[in-house]
Amino acid sequence: MDGFKHFTTMVNRVAARIPSPPAGQHNVYVALLEGMSGPGSYGVYVGMTGLDPQKRFANHKAGHKASRCVRDFGTAVLPAALHLRGIPYEDAKRIEAELHQELVRAGMTALGGH
Repeated sequence: MDGFKHFTTMVNRVAARIPSPPAGQHNVYVALLEGMSGPGSYGVYVGMTGLDPQKRFANHKAGHKASRCVRDFGTAVLPAALHLRGIPYEDAKRIEAELHQELVRAGMTALGGH
């Protein structure tokens, strides 16, 4: 399995362990970071937003309220956290940090998760 496929499979497995909370208006998202530590390297940025995650990612890329790592190295929003969309603010805030910690524990380069 190539590095990218292995990496995204690991992200999906970790994210799937987090149960879906009740309905709300916020989203937890995972952005793929590519090349941050050199060619062929991968990482993720875990974020939370009241916007659609694709719109928030576009804002990062445009430099609007952007995380520098997403602006410079972000390539896509991964589907790993699809079940963590449309949730209450307090749950999204907690889960953002929890998912970040779980990805780090799994040995991945994970940023964000404030």
